[in-house]
Amino acid sequence: MVCVYCNAKTKVVNSRWKKQYNQVWRRRECLNCHAIFTTDETVDLASAWMVTDKLTGIDSKFLVEKLVISIHECLRHRPNAASDAINITDTIVARLQRSTDTSIKIDKTVIKEATFVALNRFDTTAGMLYRAIHGI
Repeated sequence: MVCVYCNAKTKVVNSRWKKQYNQVWRRRECLNCHAIFTTDETVDLASAWMVTDKLTGIDSKFLVEKLVISIHECLRHRPNAASDAINITDTIVARLQRSTDTSIKIDKTVIKEATFVALNRFDTTAGMLYRAIHGI
């Protein structure tokens, strides 16, 4: 990683796993200007996971943005729909990471069911709307 101030190389001074957010928090120090800054690092799931649709046999990249939009559509009746959608998406992705082990391919129905369960626990109306839209 390069320094955000002078573009020189940096070293990691401190590092911690943020389990709740599936991130690594790192404190970095620039080797040139000695500036200290913090980074939060996450896995790029679009390059790590492939979504398999068993009906069509088509594989596609996992896009977190598509999941957020889909959840947001079901939460439009709530005052904080955008932030709720992002938080629920983080929860779903964390559950998928725990349940898929090291698998690269995830079945589309597994994502739909995990999303329905999370939405239904959070807001029953949103869960039923998601179920109707996505045919679970």
